[in-house]
Amino acid sequence: MCRKLRSYKGVNLKFYKINGAGNDFIFPIDKENLTENEIKNYCRRGVSIGGDGIIFVKKHAHYDFEMIYYNSDGSLAQFCGNGARSAVLFAKERNLISKDSTNFLAGDGEHKAFFIDRENIKLQMNYSKKSQKISINNFEDITFLNTGVEHIVVYINSLKDFNVNKYGRELRYNPMFPKGTNVNFVEKNGNKLSIRTYERGVESETYACGTGITAAGIVEMERLGSNEIDLKTVLGYSMKVSNENGKFFLTGPANIVYKGETY
Repeated sequence: MCRKLRSYKGVNLKFYKINGAGNDFIFPIDKENLTENEIKNYCRRGVSIGGDGIIFVKKHAHYDFEMIYYNSDGSLAQFCGNGARSAVLFAKERNLISKDSTNFLAGDGEHKAFFIDRENIKLQMNYSKKSQKISINNFEDITFLNTGVEHIVVYINSLKDFNVNKYGRELRYNPMFPKGTNVNFVEKNGNKLSIRTYERGVESETYACGTGITAAGIVEMERLGSNEIDLKTVLGYSMKVSNENGKFFLTGPANIVYKGETY
C-alpha cells in the first residue's frame, strides 16, 4: 500500500513507515539527511506522517548497513532498540541484506540481528554491565544503566492510571542526570513484567522502547539470577530479553505499516 501525504514547504519525501512493537518510525528512501525542523515536522502526529523518530539506513564499507537515528524533536540519538529491529526489516526490504542474519553499525557501535520468523527479529544489544542503585524523592527502587542510551528502571506497585508523563518528566530532568535519561516504570506480575516508558527526545510516554525494555529485563534478570525475561508493552506486544553467555538480546515483532510519499 502506498499513501501520499501533504508535506511541509513542498519537500517531497518517499518513505516507509515501520512499526517496532508499538514504536513507529519513518524511513526515508534515497535521502540521507534532513534538517532538524524537517525531522520535527515529519514526526508531528495528526498534521504530517507522524512517528517516534526518523531513521536513515545507509550502505557501509565494512557492515551490511549503518543506521542513524533522530528523535522526533530533531535530536540525534546514539541508539534505539525497536528502531534498530525496524531498520533490519527495512534493510531486508531494500535488499541491503539477503540472509536471515545481519551485522550493522549504529551510534553505539556494532550490532548483530537475526530473523526468527517473518514477524520477529532478535537483536544483540550493547550493555556495559554496569548498573547503579539509586533513590529519588519518593521512588526508592531505581536502577540506572546504559543499554545503548541512558535509562532508569523504576519499580512501582501499579501502572494502571499512573501518570507516566508527570513523573517521567520529573525524573528525566532530575539534576542527577546531567544529560537527562529515559525513564521506565515497571510493574511485576508473577514472572512477567509490564512496562511504560517516558522517552527522552520524544519528551512523552511512547507505546514502547526497545532499549528501555532491555534495561528492565536486565535489571529483573540480575535480581532473579535468570537468563530470560518476558515483558509486555502498553499495546500488548510480547517482548523477550535474554542473556546468552554474557551477550544480551532483545526479541520482538516489527512490521511494515505502509510505503508513502509526501507532496
